[in-house]
Amino acid sequence: YGCVHCYNFETVMKPWVNNLAADVDFQRTPAIWHPSLEPYARAYFVARSLKVIDKTHVDIFESIHVRKETIQSKSDIEKIFVKHGVDKNKFERAYNSFGINSQVNQAKSRIKGYRTQGTPELIVNGKYRITTRMGKGFDGMLRIASFLIEKERQAKQ
Repeated sequence: YGCVHCYNFETVMKPWVNNLAADVDFQRTPAIWHPSLEPYARAYFVARSLKVIDKTHVDIFESIHVRKETIQSKSDIEKIFVKHGVDKNKFERAYNSFGINSQVNQAKSRIKGYRTQGTPELIVNGKYRITTRMGKGFDGMLRIASFLIEKERQAKQ
């Protein structure tokens, strides 16, 4: 959530994601290459697990990049969840749960395994890594991803 490029990419990417074919499994992975980024990853995974991602995802981005609020701690994040109707105790239990800890650790492993060095970045079928530089911008990234998705679909047949 702290990455302004990811915030800007979100608005370009969302319509593309909404138009993906049913056989495409699009998943976000928070990039956690420093301990200060872990609360953002936890926020993302908690929102998914509590089924409030549609309410909190954009709000967290906008809190940081539009309203210039300091969102760095668990209590900062908790306030956003409570604002969207999540019970404080439910948030607390989820934030520190085994399931969220596991998802955070898996995200760290994926980022390491994909050798992610910058964001935003797209990975197609675990094989192809697409960076902003490769695509010469966000639209180009999505064009390349669409091409590679189709290539992988054809290879399955």
